[in-house]
Amino acid sequence: MRSLVAQLEPLAVSAQPVLTEGEAGTGKEMVAQALHGLSSRSTGPLVVCSAGVLPRDVIAEALFGRRD
Repeated sequence: MRSLVAQLEPLAVSAQPVLTEGEAGTGKEMVAQALHGLSSRSTGPLVVCSAGVLPRDVIAEALFGRRD
């Protein structure tokens, strides 16, 4: 677990968005919670979203901005 946290720390201090991927039950939400907790945004809300239930265009807009 310490190794994972050490790998997450550089991501947590970055302003870049992070996408976690993997099979169900692999700990994606735990990774998101750890990243959030290590970040400067940890005092704000963490919004968890399952991309598998959203339409493709909604995901694209959320990740990459509006495209006309």
